[in-house]
Amino acid sequence: AQRGGPLELHTLAMSLNQMADALAQAFADLSQERSRLADILSTMEEGVVSVDSRGRVVVANDSARRLLDDGGGDLTGRTFAELCGGLDLPEEYLEVVAGRDEHLEHVLRVGERWLRLHATPVKSGEGGAVLVIADVTEAERLEHLRREFVANASHELRAPITSIQGFLQALSDGTAATAEEREHCLALAAQQAELMGRLVNQLLDLSRLQAGVVVFERDALDLIQLAQGAVEALSPQARA
Repeated sequence: AQRGGPLELHTLAMSLNQMADALAQAFADLSQERSRLADILSTMEEGVVSVDSRGRVVVANDSARRLLDDGGGDLTGRTFAELCGGLDLPEEYLEVVAGRDEHLEHVLRVGERWLRLHATPVKSGEGGAVLVIADVTEAERLEHLRREFVANASHELRAPITSIQGFLQALSDGTAATAEEREHCLALAAQQAELMGRLVNQLLDLSRLQAGVVVFERDALDLIQLAQGAVEALSPQARA
């Protein structure tokens, strides 16, 4: 046994050395992987936040710090709701953090910013969730302008259509009894049809303007004539 002792110790030492080398390589690989992950997160435009099962921040990248803290300070230990100015988050967010829901996509108004939130639960470890946050303020502003534009365009087109319907109704039901009245109704209906054409052309001009190919032509405008035309155009609705 004594003769075999040194050989056994040598074999054990070799095994321990091999295990130490394997562990060192595993730690090196893990460190490299963490460094690579940190580099990826730091270069992302979107904010990435990891929260625990209580909703408190565990890890946050630089973009998240810029989006959620004007000073770019440390977010660790603070809740996402607190970082949003005490905003009431949707119930689905709590479900995702608790691991009872698979996904959440929601747009939040935080101060002057609109933030789109994607939340996905962490299945392993102590749970929690990974949040991806994007600043969509400009997109929301453009969407608001688009909705406002559509509403205004619909209103502008509705007025001449209503006028044309009124004049045609006057012609069909005999309200315009004399030839002069009928001619007047037809003339005004034609004016409104022309107005509709101009409105459609203006919509096309807006598209060209967005493309940067519009050349403006300035001309004098008779405001009195314009006002009188508007009064005549809306006379059917006024009488009704």
